Amino acid sequence: EPGTIIDLPYHWDTTDEWKNGAMRPFIPYPGAEPIDDRIERLPNPQYQFEEDAEAADTTHRGLECAVCPGIDF
Repeated sequence: EPGTIIDLPYHWDTTDEWKNGAMRPFIPYPGAEPIDDRIERLPNPQYQFEEDAEAADTTHRGLECAVCPGIDF
């Protein structure tokens, strides 16, 4: 009904542990050794070009962006 608020049973994790399971290593067939081709996870955002880092800094100015929750600039 319009105006009704329903509390769902979902919640945000309180830690970043979920990242360890995201994009898990590829297992080509059952029983095979996993192929982990993920890039190294780093604590700070990484940018392809210096201009990208500067643009992010200009946009966020040290604040957490509503579009980028959980990323500390």
